[in-house]
Amino acid sequence: MADDATENALVGISVRADDPELGDLAANIDAAERLGVDSIELPTLAMDLVAGGQVMRDRLDRAKRIVGKRRVRLSAHGPIAINLMGPPHLLKLHETVLHASLIVAAELGATRYVLHTGISPLTEAADLAAAYEVQRACLARAGDAAKALGLLLVVENVFTYERKRRTALPSELARELAAVAHSNVRACFDVSHGMINASVWGADFLTEAEVLAPLSNHLHVHDSFGWPTEITTYSRAERIAFGQGDLHLPIGWGNMPWQDLFRRCRFPRGCVLNIELEQRHWAHAAHCVAAARELAAQVHFVDAA
Repeated sequence: MADDATENALVGISVRADDPELGDLAANIDAAERLGVDSIELPTLAMDLVAGGQVMRDRLDRAKRIVGKRRVRLSAHGPIAINLMGPPHLLKLHETVLHASLIVAAELGATRYVLHTGISPLTEAADLAAAYEVQRACLARAGDAAKALGLLLVVENVFTYERKRRTALPSELARELAAVAHSNVRACFDVSHGMINASVWGADFLTEAEVLAPLSNHLHVHDSFGWPTEITTYSRAERIAFGQGDLHLPIGWGNMPWQDLFRRCRFPRGCVLNIELEQRHWAHAAHCVAAARELAAQVHFVDAA
């Protein structure tokens, strides 16, 4: 299935699959559809559809029946643990799991597949450059597989809470994707991840965002304070009280500079603002969809004058 083209910015939302037998998936998708979104992101990372790098065909067939034909577009978020900048002896396994996950996404009817960019345990410049080179080759191969399956592979910026490991700042991810230069490999700009990583490394978040935005056909939209976790807390509510970490809060609860972000950045036409909301805050989903609609109406496109 091709990634449907549209001139407008769209709004989506991620759903959960907490039941290992997928007993809650249909109801969760139905609830998301009732919110009036344009797109739904499926949590294939949590659906037990790949084992040992192989597609579990019987379970995938059951998942396909549950998902069925939907009026909305679908995207899929694959395993977070896939790391194309990890230890070399594990690279083949990571690529195998990625390829199986791309097959799962395509068969479920998704047109976009979200992959986290790599995290390297190596921080020396030469080692890091070599790790990026390996990831670029992997992304080119994954892009070929995605193209054959009718998928757009969108690579999501992530973060680390410390300087002992490295992952790309948004501007660095933009550089890497430009070097890959594959028509089916683009970016998923997670705004909270970007603000946290910029905070850790002392970078200017909005400047970073401006560089990645033109490649970002997909966004993960949720609020936070952009602060790393530095204080020990004992509950989710305490983490929120201190404003620490990647909180996946309702839009407006944190201090994300939404207006500045969408005033300064230029995004591709047809970009999806996909809401990633912590389950404890699902009661605020309708508010988030309305807020995301307002943001989508403000999107400036890369081909605009």
